[in-house]
Amino acid sequence: MKTVKKTLDILEVFLNGGKEISVNELADITGQNVSTVHSILLELSKMGYIRQRQKRGKYSLGLKFLSFGRAINSILGIEEIFHPFMVDLSNKVNETVNLAVRDGNYTYSIAVIESTQRLRVVTNRQYGGRIPLYCTGIGKIFLADMPDEELRTYLEHEPLNPITANTITDPKKLLEQIQKVRRDGLAFDIEECEFGVRNVAGPAKDYTGKVVAAIGVLGPSVRLTLKRIKEISPIVKKCAVDISHELQWSGDKKVAGLKM
Repeated sequence: MKTVKKTLDILEVFLNGGKEISVNELADITGQNVSTVHSILLELSKMGYIRQRQKRGKYSLGLKFLSFGRAINSILGIEEIFHPFMVDLSNKVNETVNLAVRDGNYTYSIAVIESTQRLRVVTNRQYGGRIPLYCTGIGKIFLADMPDEELRTYLEHEPLNPITANTITDPKKLLEQIQKVRRDGLAFDIEECEFGVRNVAGPAKDYTGKVVAAIGVLGPSVRLTLKRIKEISPIVKKCAVDISHELQWSGDKKVAGLKM
C-alpha cells in the first residue's frame, strides 16, 4: 500500500499543474528519495501513464490519461449531469445549447439540446465536431482557463487561420478577449467560426476551479443580435455557475493577467 500511496502522490503533482517535472523536483515535492521516484516513473512510463520526451529529460503525463477521460465520461455520464441544466437554459433562451470539452487545441462537442424554432443552427461544432479553440465562445472559455505559460505558448505557436472575415487572427487582440473572459466569466463568438452564427458561452468548473466543460448558446445572427446576446448573457452565466456548484465549485480562482 505504501508503493500505491507514493505513486499516487507523484501523479497528484502532475494533475495539480506540473506540466514537465524532473525526478529531483518530484522527490522534493513528494518527500520521496530520488531512486524511489525514478523507479515509479519507469513503471508508469512503460504503461503509458507518464512520458519522457528526451532521455534524462523531464517527465509529463502520458496520453494514456485521455482514455481515462473518455471512460469517466462514459461511466459517470457527464451528459446526464449537465442535461437538466442544458434543457432549462434552452427553454429560457429558446435557442440551441451546446456542451463541449477540450481536446488539445480543439473543442469537442459531447451534447446538444436543439432549439424548437423553425430556423435552427446545425453546424459542425455539434455532434462530436472538433473546432479550434480561438474562433468560438466555447473555445475561448478553455483558453481563458489555461495557465499563463501555456496560454503564452499557444498564442505564440498556434496558427490563427482566418475561418471567416470576423475571425481574430492577431494574438494580441485574442489575448485582450481572453483577459475579458477571465474577468467576466463569459465568452463570445460573433460570426468568427461560421457566417450567420453567433455564440455565447460560460465555464463549468469542478471543485478545484478547473474548467471541465463549457456550455454555450448557439443561434442564427438574425435572432442573436448584439442586443439579444446582452439580454441572454446573464442567463448563460448563471447556468454555468449553477452547474459549477453542482460539481462542488465554491468560488472563483484568481488568474494573473498575461502580457505579451
